[in-house]
Amino acid sequence: MIGCSSQSLLVRVKREQIDEGEREGVNTSERERLKTRESENKELRRANQIPNFGERFFCQGGA
Repeated sequence: MIGCSSQSLLVRVKREQIDEGEREGVNTSERERLKTRESENKELRRANQIPNFGERFFCQGGA
């Protein structure tokens, strides 16, 4: 026994095959790049909501 479940080992083998180009799929570096982009997009959406909230707040006041 090598200290991990058969399912865990299978996942690692598949990931290695994808990274080596032996199997179809998104390789590890591309997955990391996508995760970074998704995180950046989430942060930008959040930052864009702040001005919208302020605009709605002050426009409703009828100052």
